[in-house]
Amino acid sequence: MALVVKDRVKETATTTGTGAVTLGGAVTGFESFSSALANSDTTYYAISHRNADEWEVGLGTYNAGVLTRTTILESSNSDSAVSFTAGTKDVFITLPADKAVYLDASDALSTGNIVTTGYIRGPASFTIDPAAHGDDTGTLIIAGNLQVDGTTTTVNSSNLSVADLNITVAEGAANAGAANGAGLTVDGANATFTYDSSNDRWAMNKSLATNLVGNVTGTVSTLSNHDTGDLAEGSNLYYTQARFNSAFTAKSTSDLSEGTNLYYTSGRFDTAFTAKSTTNLSEGTNLYYTQARFNSAFTAKSTSDLSEGTNLYYTSTRANTDFDTRLATKTTANLSEGSNLYYTQARFNSAFTAKSTSDLSEGSNLYYTQSRFNSAFTAKSTSDLSEGTNLYYTTARANSAIDARVTQSFVNALNVDAETLDGDNKATLLATAESNALALSIALG
Repeated sequence: MALVVKDRVKETATTTGTGAVTLGGAVTGFESFSSALANSDTTYYAISHRNADEWEVGLGTYNAGVLTRTTILESSNSDSAVSFTAGTKDVFITLPADKAVYLDASDALSTGNIVTTGYIRGPASFTIDPAAHGDDTGTLIIAGNLQVDGTTTTVNSSNLSVADLNITVAEGAANAGAANGAGLTVDGANATFTYDSSNDRWAMNKSLATNLVGNVTGTVSTLSNHDTGDLAEGSNLYYTQARFNSAFTAKSTSDLSEGTNLYYTSGRFDTAFTAKSTTNLSEGTNLYYTQARFNSAFTAKSTSDLSEGTNLYYTSTRANTDFDTRLATKTTANLSEGSNLYYTQARFNSAFTAKSTSDLSEGSNLYYTQSRFNSAFTAKSTSDLSEGTNLYYTTARANSAIDARVTQSFVNALNVDAETLDGDNKATLLATAESNALALSIALG
């Protein structure tokens, strides 16, 4: 999609409302939008109603004969989208004043951001001047890499600040010879610090006042490229291994001040040892205790490997004598009750109450059953039952009872006459009376 602006492009339209405009064909003497734009191109447009005060300027998007009113720049509806009424409208490409670039009365160009697909050309001396203009102030920002093509780059600022950690000179030199003479020159002092490719080193044409580290080539103080081999030994003696050994033998730790490597003292050892544990000491031939090691060693042993001490081993003799002696002095009061409970009346009563004859097996003392009773009763008679308060019958006892009961008054009370007796003799009457008296006696208890 591109922004395209073309001259002499105008068509008519009859679209109403605020929506996209359907183009109706080019006006005589003008080109159509389709001849100037491709689908999805954008352009600046103007729409003007021929018979009403309705107009609009904006940015539109063209697609297949339809112009979508994307952004409204100005309009007869307070710069909002116009709801066009019925009638013919002219629709044409224009350059809105808000988007125009022009020179002011001083031939100066004032605009916002500039976007170009090419480059900016200027005169032989081309100046970019940030505000405030003409006083060499302001800041020029290059938002990206800066490449300067030419022969000379001059920086006239008072201070040069470079954030890079390394500055490359003689960039692109094929070899050391091509980089010969690269370095730094101080103008006015004729002071140089340059690379000497023939000797592959830096060369200075001025003295250097500094503390040096490393090898130095040239004149140093009053000795030129000498070593101790050229300097006779004087009162300051040279080092030899023999001299060191002799001096070292005469010394002890008392002569050597303690530095970061500390001497041994009992106090230091005690302090260090207190801060340690078996975790800090690697296991050697003397093994540490572990439960597994103990279990393994213990399993391999028996009482034969353990000498008898105050805790005596069991023997039959000791058991038969000492145990009996000690047991004789003890009672159940000396033995704590465990899972096997002692007898108490309360425990017996509680247990007995919960039982019945169903829980007690029949032994030599037999339980009562009806059949056992019947069997035993059948085998008995009154001869087997001692006389108690309930007396057995005897003739003597019956006669005595009759005599005591059948008196004259008893007979009179019966109110029996001769007819009632049916002519029975005395014996019969007595026998009958005796029988009746016995029955009566039994009945009366």
